[in-house]
Amino acid sequence: MPAARGPADIVTTLIKILRAEQKRGFDDRAIAGGLDRYLRGALAEADTQSPLYRVVAALPRDGYGSLETGQREAWAKTAIKMLNSTPVLSKTPTQAPPITAEPPSGPRRAIVRGASPSKKITAEKRETREASGGQADTRADQSSQPSSGLQASVGTLARIQQTTVNRLTRIGIETVEDLLWHFPNRHVDFTDVKPIANLFVGQRATVVGTIKKSRVAFFGRGRRATEITIADETGSIRVLWFNQPYLAKQFVEGARIGLAGNVTAY
Repeated sequence: MPAARGPADIVTTLIKILRAEQKRGFDDRAIAGGLDRYLRGALAEADTQSPLYRVVAALPRDGYGSLETGQREAWAKTAIKMLNSTPVLSKTPTQAPPITAEPPSGPRRAIVRGASPSKKITAEKRETREASGGQADTRADQSSQPSSGLQASVGTLARIQQTTVNRLTRIGIETVEDLLWHFPNRHVDFTDVKPIANLFVGQRATVVGTIKKSRVAFFGRGRRATEITIADETGSIRVLWFNQPYLAKQFVEGARIGLAGNVTAY
């Protein structure tokens, strides 16, 4: 279960969302579900002294989604100014001082994680005592430890190659947090299935139908493509994959398939 966000985290996140809204022209798509949905969740976590309450109070009763573009822009600018000018008290607990203990004399017994309980390693460990207190310094050098959490480098993510890391760095994505805040520039809904008879040229649509024919089509200058014909209850349509003739063997006649793409005439 994720840990609850602190007041500063909520304010910082909202400022980033509002700036993303500004870049998108205030289309209310900077965050999944819309800004009103995010604000409801943020208010549930916010402290009673949070500036978030004053920011939300400046919205109409129907929320951000009911505003026109110009009204959204004006509210967002005011909200960012209010959030930046209001100090936020941190709820981060103070760190307790490290506890040191007198090391026991004689050999120490260390259990290796992952080994069977019967296999234990006994090792002599020579302790270096400080002249002042006679205590062993067991604290690790934190500066040598890699960053973790949202500030970790994208290179630490699983299965990511260095070429991908270099590409992300070129567009300003260096940490996991940068990656999370890099929103897609568009969203395509493949669940909106259209009847074939209702398609028109220039439309991007999803259709579901039965494969009636699959073949390799030949065009001028030796160009080849995979061409299939699919049909539903309203009509049929041809689908082309240029320069990919090998796909023809993968489409079995009589199989039911769903496809998405641009409708063109030729």
